[in-house]
Amino acid sequence: MEHTWVEAFVDFEPSRGIKNRAGDSWIPIDASFKQYRFTEGMDLKERVPFDEQALLNSIKQSSLINEDEGWVKNVPQGDIEIQLQQFQDQIEAYIASQDSDATIAEVLGLQEIEILPPRPLAAGLPYDHIVTQDSFLVLPDDLRHKFKYELATQSYGYPNVPFITLNEPTAKLAGKKLALSFRPATDNDQEIIESYVPEADPATGRIDLTEFPDTLPGYLINLVAELKIDGEVVQSAAAQTMGTELHETIGLFSPSHNWFTSNNNPIAGEHRAIGLDLQGISPIQAHAIKSRMERTQAILESEDDTLLSTLTNDDMVGDVIYGTIISYFALNDLQEEVHAQGSEMVTYRLPSYGIFGTTIQPQYWFGLPRNISFSGLTIDVDAVTFHSVAKDNNEQARVNFTKSSGFQWSAMEHLVPEEMFSQPDAPTHGVSAVKALAIASAEGQKIWSIEQSNLDLAISQIDLGPEVEAEIKNAVLAGKIATVHETNIIYHGWVGSGYLLIDPETGAGAYKIAGGANGGVIMTLVAGVLGVLDGLTRVGSGGSAPIFPGAYRDLWKNAKWAKFLGWAALAVEAWTTLGNNDLSWSDKLGRLAGAMFAFGATSAVVGLAFGFAGIVFAAIVGLMFAVFISVLMNQFYSLYFSCICKLKYTGRVS
Repeated sequence: MEHTWVEAFVDFEPSRGIKNRAGDSWIPIDASFKQYRFTEGMDLKERVPFDEQALLNSIKQSSLINEDEGWVKNVPQGDIEIQLQQFQDQIEAYIASQDSDATIAEVLGLQEIEILPPRPLAAGLPYDHIVTQDSFLVLPDDLRHKFKYELATQSYGYPNVPFITLNEPTAKLAGKKLALSFRPATDNDQEIIESYVPEADPATGRIDLTEFPDTLPGYLINLVAELKIDGEVVQSAAAQTMGTELHETIGLFSPSHNWFTSNNNPIAGEHRAIGLDLQGISPIQAHAIKSRMERTQAILESEDDTLLSTLTNDDMVGDVIYGTIISYFALNDLQEEVHAQGSEMVTYRLPSYGIFGTTIQPQYWFGLPRNISFSGLTIDVDAVTFHSVAKDNNEQARVNFTKSSGFQWSAMEHLVPEEMFSQPDAPTHGVSAVKALAIASAEGQKIWSIEQSNLDLAISQIDLGPEVEAEIKNAVLAGKIATVHETNIIYHGWVGSGYLLIDPETGAGAYKIAGGANGGVIMTLVAGVLGVLDGLTRVGSGGSAPIFPGAYRDLWKNAKWAKFLGWAALAVEAWTTLGNNDLSWSDKLGRLAGAMFAFGATSAVVGLAFGFAGIVFAAIVGLMFAVFISVLMNQFYSLYFSCICKLKYTGRVS
């Protein structure tokens, strides 16, 4: 087995390193070779058995399963939750009966490193040494784990030359707080932002948070990007217009696997905390974050103007956001360790990274970010890696463990932010891939398991948008198995989907969500169809009686009745658009104007078509034009009036 150790030049003779005056010998030292002391935990599997087969049978009896097509429907989630809660209650009752003060280690079993007192150094390694492959005075660069971060502007979706570049060994960044933030470029930009801050109440000196504006004029504000390490700016760049979409590349280098990179598109004005989980989150790192947050809280509660003036944006926002992504990794590491013990697995964390940050939503007019609004928080964990092996060397057990760990990591993407930011009177609502699938299942949607054998059928049955469907199709053709629901869900103003892309050979995969704000294509389509009906009734009316030939008089009459229903449908859609808090007033008015344009244009086209070739031709051309104008206007909204609704991976919090 390959292994790495160090050799130290120490004073070996005659004290064997106990007294170190002047070095005389190179002595091999392997600090990773340790002795453990094991303590048996409670035998919960034997004492509190769980009948997995009974639960599986119950699910099969209550669900509608089509194995030939590859979908399941009406999974009894309520019954599953009840049975799992009963099992949890049984475990808690058993533990309390054995030792009500038992710790997690005492319940699951304890594995402690046996700490030895200082003693003379051994002359050799504590195991058989067969051959030395290579030795170095300084570790070569290609044998170091490295982390890189790049930020660039983009042109037509392709990145330009990065204006921020960080490439460092992970050992240099271990335990450090990394963040991307933005500051006003000039005093004038600062003044514009401050002009939107409401004045404090003269009596109390406090600012009413409800008076803060919903949007800022992004096109008037220039910001400078800053990459920080432990609160200190290490790199900055030229000013960018607030709301500009940028191109971000993050990556980890492994000597055995080369570079793994991921690309994202942050918006100028967001704050993004970058969390590194290299070999687990150390208690020292977690304690340091807690201490900083407690200090900030104490200063805020003191209301001392002198102390308050010492607080920075990094103190107020950075620590809370960074603490969330570190908590996410720490909790998952702990749960994975517990899961491994119960599953007879051995696991080791490998370098991983993720981002948690604010999300701003630009609304564009003719390509310029006109209005910028805060739309929530986003967690984006692109790289989670670990070594795992079953104690009995069962490969299928390892695959199953990897799959179940993936579900756990995905679920924590909504659970951790919800716990961090929820208040008793203002709960936070998060979305992750597994939560989106659960919501869709509760709505009665089919949950598809898509392989190459049922790919064409499944793609024809789901409606999740061309980008998501193309990604699913490409992944399945590459050998992955996709788990996906039928149509988009709506959850607390968020419209989107959740889907899994799993490698059946390893159990590893991607747990993704995709979505954004609701668009205006429905209202425009209703207006277009209404224009068809208006055109038919207008050109076919000769005073109080239709001028259509006898066989087509019923068409005219039905069109008149349908037009009244169409106006009602348009009114409902207009009311829904006006009440959509995800859209600015300029966006709402733009969509209403677009709908009226679609109505007028379609009505005019129907009139021209009627004069050219009669009623049947007019009806066909009118309907085709209504669909065309609705699609065209929706693209126009996306480019010039609306927010750009891009793919959101892994998790969202609102």
